[in-house]
Amino acid sequence: MFTVEETWGGVRYLVTHHADPQTIYDELNREFWDGKLPRYVVRFADDDHPLPNVPGEWPLGSCDHKKRLITILATAQMHESVGGLRGVVAHELAHVAAPDDEHGARFQAALRRMTR
Repeated sequence: MFTVEETWGGVRYLVTHHADPQTIYDELNREFWDGKLPRYVVRFADDDHPLPNVPGEWPLGSCDHKKRLITILATAQMHESVGGLRGVVAHELAHVAAPDDEHGARFQAALRRMTR
C-alpha cells in the first residue's frame, strides 16, 4: 500500500493505492457507467503479460478487446502527466467504452466523462 498525491479533474488528491488496477477499473466503471461496461481483467505487465512493443512509443498500458485484458506498466502510478495509476486505467477504460474509436471523438468523450 502506498499514498501519492495525484491530480484528477483539476483537483489534487492524496490517494492511497493498494496497487490494484483492477479495483480502480471496477470503481471507475461503477462511478461513471453504472457498472455497465464489460468486465475486463486488469493487471500489471510482467513477463507473461508484456506491453506491446511499438517503435517510437513507450506505452503505459494496453487494451486487448479479444481477451478482455488491460495491461498496465507497473511504474505507471507515478506518471503525473496522465493522472497517475488512475489516469492510466481511465485511459484504457475509455478504450473499452469506445472500442472502435482508437483515440477519436468517442474515445475523447469517454475519457472526459471520467475527468470532469
